[in-house]
Amino acid sequence: MNWDDLRYLVAIKRHKTLTRAAAALGTNVATVSRRIDKIGETLGGPAFIRTADGWLPSPRIEHLLSVAEEFDHRIEAARNNLDGDGQNIKLTIGAAPLLNTHVLFPALPELQEEAPDLELEFRNRILKNGLGDCDIVLVQHRPESGRLIAARVVTLPFRVYAHANADLDGDWIGMPDEFEQIGPQAMASDWFKRPPRIRVEHFDQLAEVIQATETMGPLPEIVAKRYPDLRPISRPDDSYCAPIYAAYHASRRGDRAVATVLDWIRHAFATSTKQANHTCLPTPKSDIA
Repeated sequence: MNWDDLRYLVAIKRHKTLTRAAAALGTNVATVSRRIDKIGETLGGPAFIRTADGWLPSPRIEHLLSVAEEFDHRIEAARNNLDGDGQNIKLTIGAAPLLNTHVLFPALPELQEEAPDLELEFRNRILKNGLGDCDIVLVQHRPESGRLIAARVVTLPFRVYAHANADLDGDWIGMPDEFEQIGPQAMASDWFKRPPRIRVEHFDQLAEVIQATETMGPLPEIVAKRYPDLRPISRPDDSYCAPIYAAYHASRRGDRAVATVLDWIRHAFATSTKQANHTCLPTPKSDIA
């Protein structure tokens, strides 16, 4: 088995589908499938197992993949640190839609000015652990496994907000059932003591429905402040506080491109939260959509 074989293994582990792995490798699905079958024959058993969550590595290659991923990250870091013009440096950032839309996207002009040759891809990530196919992820819990470096970049406050015309004894808008016992949804359920009338998947949708129906619901302050008709009705002491961590693989320490993007992420959060009405202590559980 050579490095070219290992590249295929790493790509499938990161992307979990043959289609996305093929795109990342610059080839087609048939080629990836043939290569994995051949590797399986060499190993004496399948390298990956197909599941409802995609293709997962079999236990027999987990250590091999760990070594291969480490090497791949080191190569990427070394390439990004090469001197010279015209490099196509690409980084993939994974974050909840809320953070992409309200924190990172508005700050993109500053990054483009500082690093005009940097190519970025943004992925929406909710309730996922690890890097996956991303170079940097924004997560709600400090990673406890894997060789990831993580640092808290912000703590976001959430409160219950109501439209100016809302009946405070009336309906409220919430999140799907899987969020019922955690995060802002749990805060709101405890506040209202009754189930929501309407449920939506993302906080931007939630804010729009509150605005349209003149009702109530849990929102992050960075979203609610965009709606003049909304006001907080829960006390600051009842805030839900979501710690956000930026994480990347330890082998990318010293990667200038990663360092540049991490500095930009910190600045983007500082800019987006500098007008916060209140601060709060971090809470261990959080789920942000």
